[in-house]
Amino acid sequence: MNNKLTLELVWWVVTAVILSVVMMPIWTDFFQFKFQWTNVAFVLCFITFTRYGFLLKHTFLAHWEYGKIAFVLCTLMIVGILGVQIQDFNVWYDNGDPNVLLISVKETKREGLLQYIKTEFLFFAVASIISAFFLSGRLLFSIWRLRNRGRA
Repeated sequence: MNNKLTLELVWWVVTAVILSVVMMPIWTDFFQFKFQWTNVAFVLCFITFTRYGFLLKHTFLAHWEYGKIAFVLCTLMIVGILGVQIQDFNVWYDNGDPNVLLISVKETKREGLLQYIKTEFLFFAVASIISAFFLSGRLLFSIWRLRNRGRA
């Protein structure tokens, strides 16, 4: 159990470093980013769900059946919430609000930053939704395998 906790803590540190690197351009120039916490949630969901999907046997969920069921239900609710946030971001971006908030940034840097924000946000948004479905399937398969162990 101690190794699983250590591995979990190491992965949370790695996640924090990746999150800082990804969000740094936004945090340095875009002080009033409306979707900042949504963006953080997308990055966290993507990294965590992908990690749990591929390294399930090394997590606390490995043999905890009720935890897996709860996690599947939570990920399905999270997918719905994230889908609404993608739609809100697209409406916000298409209405030209980012240009108003970045008026203090130089014109040459502004276009690059806007492109980075849109690309990064949509990448992690779609990736987190895909990884949530992947994790749900992986957890359901793991439950099925545990239930049917020894039945051939």
